[in-house]
Amino acid sequence: HSFYDFLFPLYQTLNIFANNSEIRKRRIFLPEFVPEIPHLTQSLTKFQVEKLKNPLCFNELTMGMKKITNLKLDKDDPPYSFCKNCSFGLRSLVMQYFNIADTNKYKKYLNIVFLGRKSMTRNVINEKEVFESLKNHFAVDKLQQKSKEEKENEYNGNYVQNNNEIDNVQIHYFEVMPLKKQIEIISKTDVFIAVHGSG
Repeated sequence: HSFYDFLFPLYQTLNIFANNSEIRKRRIFLPEFVPEIPHLTQSLTKFQVEKLKNPLCFNELTMGMKKITNLKLDKDDPPYSFCKNCSFGLRSLVMQYFNIADTNKYKKYLNIVFLGRKSMTRNVINEKEVFESLKNHFAVDKLQQKSKEEKENEYNGNYVQNNNEIDNVQIHYFEVMPLKKQIEIISKTDVFIAVHGSG
């Protein structure tokens, strides 16, 4: 909810007036009733995000996203007009803010992440069984990724690699992990498996 109800509309609003290189030059104010400022909000501005504690007058003010009144254009709910490549733009800003390099462009296999939960609610009862099944079906053999010459060198040499499996199927527990680490993992993930719903 913090992503689609708040962060994404905020990026959309900023995107109306500036490209990604200019967006962070704008100030962000949140209403006082917001219980806490979502940490990712700070990635959208170089200024300190502030709450409006007193009434203010603005010469110009832009709020929210443009709503589509002609529902034939978009029958989805809510019927908002999103900027082109919005999710990629937001992703880029967040990655820059946390100084995370995009190293996921040239790999030849899928990274699969299974989201585990340590809590007793909204977890997968047979978590270990599901994860092992994913490993058995989708784990990549390192030898399959090597060139013919690399394979021959490895087989003919004295060194034999003990672990031939690329760690492309992983289980993570985000509730005990810092936000930056979560973003690093997600930025390298192709398939994300988790229980759906709020909480």
